[in-house]
Amino acid sequence: MAAKTIMKRIAIAALSAVILQGVTPLDSLNVYASENTGASYTALDLYTYIQDQCSTEYTLTEKAETFLEEHDDFFPASPELVIPDEMIDAELDFRHINKNPSRYGDKLMRISDAYVIQVQEQEMEEGHYLTWLNLIDGEEQQYSVYYNGELDDVFEDDTVEVTGLPLGTSSFENTEGGDTLVVVLAGCRVNNID
Repeated sequence: MAAKTIMKRIAIAALSAVILQGVTPLDSLNVYASENTGASYTALDLYTYIQDQCSTEYTLTEKAETFLEEHDDFFPASPELVIPDEMIDAELDFRHINKNPSRYGDKLMRISDAYVIQVQEQEMEEGHYLTWLNLIDGEEQQYSVYYNGELDDVFEDDTVEVTGLPLGTSSFENTEGGDTLVVVLAGCRVNNID
């Protein structure tokens, strides 16, 4: 990796750490876990709850709601699960979702070479975790990924490949007084590629 790219990633990570200091998108999930302990909940239930309760505010698109309901087993996808190519939009990227989130959510997207700015785990119920990732891609676009499970081999400063469902968009105020837009994804698969 070129020195310029490394310096850019360090600067972005430092900036994001300052921006996100104190923001804990998973804190409110303790309530959800206590309300649903022992109960089974679907991917749609989980991502609807996250939409309503976490600091990463977003609105689930209608298409995403339908996809989550029809493909509950994708969140997360077991290693044995083969995801058909036609369920992944290889052309879909941040720009498309930013332009009009409601047009998307009926197919998965893949983000290659995403840099992990932050990662947090929250125990939902005994032995079951939700993992939140703040990622930045090679185009300096940011993603907030919620993965229903543990990611034992993913840490800050790692590089990952993510397959996920675009749920909507969110934003946070940056240090320059403007807003930084993020695409919110339901994590299907997250692989450390370092």
